[in-house]
Amino acid sequence: MKYELKVNGYVLPEDLTRSSIIKKINRETTAAAKYAALEILNKAKNEK
Repeated sequence: MKYELKVNGYVLPEDLTRSSIIKKINRETTAAAKYAALEILNKAKNEK
């Protein structure tokens, strides 16, 4: 996974040396989970 992020330009070499890659991945995971939850809630609202 680290390789994929680096190839896509999301993770810079400086991130690897500063160990901030974990923070970036955690932010992305949280954002994706929030988006998915909001989509589910919006879909449920529209079905009523």
